[in-house]
Amino acid sequence: MRRYLAYGNKKIANEQIVHYLTKYYFKNYWDAYNINVQVLPITDQNNNRYNKLISDGSVKLYNTNYFYCSNQKDNPFDYLGVFSYPNPTDTTMLYVELYAKERINYGYSDAVLDKSERARLNISSAKYEKEVLQWQWGKFEYPNLYSFPKTMKNGIASVCVDKHKHYFFSFPNDTHIVISEERPNDFVAYILFWTYIFSIYLAIVFVGKFVFMRIQKIQTINSLFTKIRIQFIWYIVASLAVVFCISILYINEQNFSSQRKHQMTITKYIKFELERFIVDNDSLPSKTAINFFLHDLSKLYETDIHLYNASGELISTSVPYIFAKGFASKLINPNPYFGTNNHELIQTEYIGSFKYLASYLPVIDTDGRIVAYVCLPSFLSYKKLASNLFNLLAIFLIIYFVFIVLSSIIGVFLSKRLSRPIKTIEEKLRAVKLGKQNEKIDYQAAPDDEIGMLIVQYNQMVDQLAESAELLAQSERELAWREMAQQIAHEIKNPLTPMKLTIQQLQRAKNMDKETFDNYFEKTAGVLIEQIDNLSSIASEFSNFARMPAAKLVRINIVDKLITVVNLFKNNYEETDIVYLSTIEKAFIKADKEQMTQLFNNLLKNAIQSIPPDRDGKIRIELDITQNQVVISVSDNGTGIPPAVQAKLFTPNFTTKSSGMGLGLSIVKSIVTTSHGEISFTTQEGEGTKFIVKFPLVK
Repeated sequence: MRRYLAYGNKKIANEQIVHYLTKYYFKNYWDAYNINVQVLPITDQNNNRYNKLISDGSVKLYNTNYFYCSNQKDNPFDYLGVFSYPNPTDTTMLYVELYAKERINYGYSDAVLDKSERARLNISSAKYEKEVLQWQWGKFEYPNLYSFPKTMKNGIASVCVDKHKHYFFSFPNDTHIVISEERPNDFVAYILFWTYIFSIYLAIVFVGKFVFMRIQKIQTINSLFTKIRIQFIWYIVASLAVVFCISILYINEQNFSSQRKHQMTITKYIKFELERFIVDNDSLPSKTAINFFLHDLSKLYETDIHLYNASGELISTSVPYIFAKGFASKLINPNPYFGTNNHELIQTEYIGSFKYLASYLPVIDTDGRIVAYVCLPSFLSYKKLASNLFNLLAIFLIIYFVFIVLSSIIGVFLSKRLSRPIKTIEEKLRAVKLGKQNEKIDYQAAPDDEIGMLIVQYNQMVDQLAESAELLAQSERELAWREMAQQIAHEIKNPLTPMKLTIQQLQRAKNMDKETFDNYFEKTAGVLIEQIDNLSSIASEFSNFARMPAAKLVRINIVDKLITVVNLFKNNYEETDIVYLSTIEKAFIKADKEQMTQLFNNLLKNAIQSIPPDRDGKIRIELDITQNQVVISVSDNGTGIPPAVQAKLFTPNFTTKSSGMGLGLSIVKSIVTTSHGEISFTTQEGEGTKFIVKFPLVK
């Protein structure tokens, strides 16, 4: 050391000293520190700076007279060594500054010290003597002075700080061992991450669905339009999921293949360095020299290295603890030793259940002989793989949501386009009515596809329905006229028979005396006139029904019409209590004015005729507006309608009275239907009936 201190050039002296210290002292464990040296004469003013650093915030290490531990965060170094070398003329001071390197873990050091490769990375440890840090190992940065609990139960204590749990063990001579375990909550973070992503996805789907339903006014997913859209989106989601899984498999395979190529390339570089090292030394050097050289190569190429001799026995390694702990055999794997292809091989090997790659190459001397085998163990870079997968996931999620939005838009467009003709068919089918001119569908897009064939069938159905409706209408008309003719014949025959008998009796009475004939004539004349009036009434009723003019629908105030008819009946049927109950003055509907008068006349007349002679008649007329409808009711306290005849009440020529053709309620039904209204009734036999008529309100 004094030889290097004698250099006149201070820079050269410092470099030589660093090289000397690194070569002979700072190997293996001490390689974890960077070195900086300062050579100063005893008279140099910079000595005061070091003296101040030592006195202000440094503590001398236990069992040493030369090294100090820095206790100040702003100190530039972690440890400081102070050495003095007396010379004949003066004294030279040597200051060695040590800086802790960032610890880099290769292959084994990431895996084999625990059954889980992650667990080992979470453990750190340190030793304190006299409350001064002597050494530390792992990721956790320990303070140089002991600042942990000093009160322990049975020499053991533990405490949790941030994400670490520290275990403290106290020993005699003021010695403490600290073991620290990092406890990252990866599982919770993973769950939170996917919960966050899933929540965003659900929010987007919910908002999109809500907006879509509001725009389209779709209340359920039962429509074909919605089903097509949902199926399309699900197919896109499933496709993207498959693509994502395939991408992960592809990245895994590419990562594995890339690592194999990279590992073999590094192995060839190290082989070349070893062969050159052997050439420089004329033969395989001593074990110590090989250890130093292999350690340098391990740092340079950032990989673990094993070196076997020509017999396959381990002679050097950058990770001796693997073999010292019995994790791996000290003999080379048989495959590269006995294999062909110039013994070049990369294969999968195991330490317990842990899998890793191992590449082998022979080291050849200048005579072409194999003098050694170099082996590089390489563990799959899970951090790099996780980083690649995370980057892929981040990009994929963006693309995923873009595709979801696009697929939703495209799905809406396609489903609308596909369902438009079906929706048209649905609307047309809803509008189809028997006896009405139903419209056909004009479909020119693709008349030969399934929808086109369906529309063709619909158009044919419309034609057939029109023909069937015409035939049915004609048949119904013929049947109605036949029934009407039979009823007319029956109604006419009923009075004709007593009229015939009366006239025959008159003929016989003619031969009697004049006084008897005159008396009998007066008596029978009234009967004949009554029967003739009955025939006239039948003819008039039939004539009104058959010749009912076409309705002229106009906007009218139905209140005025109803009040007019009610007042007319009040004046002509004073023996019946007719009451109008409504405060509404205006209610407009579309109807025929004359037919509305006939409608109310028939309803009130029917109500009056239903009241038996021995009962005080009471009729109530009400008018109200409910749900955009004008509701008119006429109730009486008549005999009611028997259940057996209620279904035939609005049938032409059906009546419950002893006279007349029973066309009144049939006319009422026809008028209400023509005015787009509804008619119904409620009845209780023996107590009365209530007819209810509803018309759409016109503003």
